[in-house]
Amino acid sequence: MVWLWELCSRTKREGSHSIVGHRAGVGQFPYLALVVGDGSAICGGSLITPTAVLTAAHCTVKYEKFIIRLGGIYRNKSEHTAWSIETSWAVAHPDYNTDSYRSNNVAIVFLPQKAPMNRYIKLVTLPSPKDKDITLLGQTTMVSGWGWTFNSTKNQDILRWVEVKIVPNSLCEEHYEPKRITSSILCATNNSSGLCHADNGGGLFLQTDRRDLQIGVASFCSSSCTDETPAAYTKLVSYIGWINRIAEIQDE
Repeated sequence: MVWLWELCSRTKREGSHSIVGHRAGVGQFPYLALVVGDGSAICGGSLITPTAVLTAAHCTVKYEKFIIRLGGIYRNKSEHTAWSIETSWAVAHPDYNTDSYRSNNVAIVFLPQKAPMNRYIKLVTLPSPKDKDITLLGQTTMVSGWGWTFNSTKNQDILRWVEVKIVPNSLCEEHYEPKRITSSILCATNNSSGLCHADNGGGLFLQTDRRDLQIGVASFCSSSCTDETPAAYTKLVSYIGWINRIAEIQDE
């Protein structure tokens, strides 16, 4: 058994994991957020209300200030479609386990004012509590981010995305330490690319009915961007009650 998750999380920028895949187009992921902690730690996120961004807990707990960038595909380049704001208000799940580093790995960053809703900035669709019994195994999903690629050990300037398939948690258990993979985790891979350093906090999305349904939050992965080790995602349906309550979203 090879335990790789610690290698992935202990990078120069803790909280960061990049997508090896395709360059994103403008407006392709209008709900996606760039989350920058204390000016350096790069994570992803998703806009769930005009004033709330969903991300991973470990992208928030060690930082005091956050820059949230919406509507763009570049990390630093000026774009007429992009909107940025600074905030210092984030709420991590109360049961987030900083010792094991990945349990209950979900958080919400709140914006001091409403994000402008337009064709480039939109809200993501979240699962309903009624979706808890839906089988996701074998489904093709999407992940995106500004992290490393297999041939570049630095964060990317432009957003990238890739398709990954949901695989059994038992496959994850072959690669990670005992009890690391719980029932509140989804595992996904495409055998050659997926999450890498600086993609954490971003969403795992299922395309359905012409919309992108977020089913997970990128939590941890292996140290390599190109091996067959599945990445782990916080399963949103397990936390949707907490998310809706904290973000003041009415349950369907």
